[in-house]
Parts: sequence; C-alpha cells; structure tokens
Amino acid sequence: MVVKAPDGVCINCNDKFAELFGETKDKIIGKVIYELFDKEIADKIIAKDERIKQEKECNTEEFWIVYPNGKKRYMEHHTVPLVDLENNVVAIFTNIIDRTKKQALKNQLTKAKEAAEKVADMKSNFLANMSHEIRTPLNGVLGFVQLLEDTTLTEDQQDFVAYAQKSSELLLNIINEILDFSKIEAGKLKIDSISFDIRSVVEDITIINIWL
Repeated sequence: MVVKAPDGVCINCNDKFAELFGETKDKIIGKVIYELFDKEIADKIIAKDERIKQEKECNTEEFWIVYPNGKKRYMEHHTVPLVDLENNVVAIFTNIIDRTKKQALKNQLTKAKEAAEKVADMKSNFLANMSHEIRTPLNGVLGFVQLLEDTTLTEDQQDFVAYAQKSSELLLNIINEILDFSKIEAGKLKIDSISFDIRSVVEDITIINIWL
C-alpha cells in the first residue's frame, strides 16, 4: 500500500511496498513516481492519478511493472482519492495486488482455447473433405445402378439392384449428415423444414436391416 500527495510524492507506504524496490519505508517516503519507476510506467501511473484527481472517483487498473530488481510483475492497482471537507483531493491511496500468477494462468487458458479451436477447425475441415471425397464415387455408383435398372434383369437381380440403390441412398444421407455436423461446428448450418413420409422411412430401414 502507498499514499501519495497530489503532486505524486510518496508520503507513506507499508513494508511490502518498499520491499518491491528492495528498500525500507524511510528510503521510499519522499520520493516521486519518476524516482521509483521507469518513464513508461511512471507516465501511466501519473495519468491514472490525474484522472482520479479530476473525477474524484475510485479506479482499478491492471498492468505490467518492471521493478529495479528486474522482476516483471502484473499488478492490480486499486486507487482511492482522499478528499477534505471542501472536496479537494489531499492524497491518493493505492492498494496494489500481485496478479502475476493469475495473468499467467489466463494466458495459458487462452493458448489452450486457441489450440482447441485449431483442432476443432482441423476436424471440421477433415470431415468436410472426407465427405466430399466419398460422395463423389458414391454418386457414380448410384448412376450406374440406375443404368443397370433399365436393363433386362431377372426378378432376383431387380431386387438386388433395388437393395443396392436404397443402400447407396442411405449411405449418401449419412455422408450428408456428416457434412451437416461439420457445418454445425463451423456455424454455417441452415435448417430447412420439409415434409416426409415416416411410413416410407421406416420401410426403407426395415428392408435394409432384413437384407443385412
């Protein structure tokens, strides 16, 4: 914890604050911000304190600070303006909390999330590519089955062709559903409302199961 005068001079602090600089309290008291931090950090703290003096409201900010011992810490600053009876800011009180471990964990979670999203994208692309690769020759099979259906066939052969056509159509539907899954993961799925004959669907499933 540290208390600064409106002009930025440290007028009080606790031992923990002084330890951040490898000093004792008496060595810190009386110093200005630019004597404690490098210019970049000092400018940021001064700007924050100026806003607090003008707005006379509490403020919370988090940013990285490099201390004289070379350690880089991610610190959370809770700053409160202390005012007199005439509402003039007479001091600025700041409570500092070390959030370095929290920030490191946050960075790890972000990287893990990005890695998971990358894997999900790869899986979606694989499903889409695989489905297209399978669907192309399957359409060829369906075409030849339809051509075969128009030739002279025995009754058994006609049944075989019908089973082959139904099986191919069902397989094509499964492939299309796989493509739908990849679209769902990519957020590109469009849902259409269509009518269908449930009796016909059940009969097709029954026929295939009997044949298998």
